Amino acid sequence: MELVTEHRQMGDSEKVMVYLSRNPGTNSSCMQWKFDFTDTGLSIDRLNIRFYYVTSEDGHVKAYLKPDFRGEVDPPEDPPERIVLWSIPTMRSIPEAQGWRKFSLIVEMGCKRSPCVFHHTQLFLQQQSGGFFEKEEKKYPFKIEIVFA
Repeated sequence: MELVTEHRQMGDSEKVMVYLSRNPGTNSSCMQWKFDFTDTGLSIDRLNIRFYYVTSEDGHVKAYLKPDFRGEVDPPEDPPERIVLWSIPTMRSIPEAQGWRKFSLIVEMGCKRSPCVFHHTQLFLQQQSGGFFEKEEKKYPFKIEIVFA
């Protein structure tokens, strides 16, 4: 994965945009964030997520949450194998996550042809500037809110 900084002409002004992308010269890439709350004794009561990505031409992104019940004393009877995340600019509630203690957020990026331009898949496209505590959704396209039980 590579952090890309790009200058774009938008109307009368130039904006500096940043995003995560595949490394140049690669056809695919995978990124995984692991969350493990087992040592705390806590489990998820509510999980909300905003996960925004952009593709162009033949680029594609597969993003999903994958629960991990290994080592659980009382795992759910029929848990989902994965929960697909579509690119949306607003928060989405994930009720299936209730009770989870461990899960991963996995992103697979690629393209259908070779060679492929690396910027055909862009995670978290946003302007480079912005304050840390601002709430405007376009400034922060990736956000996870977890409420514990």
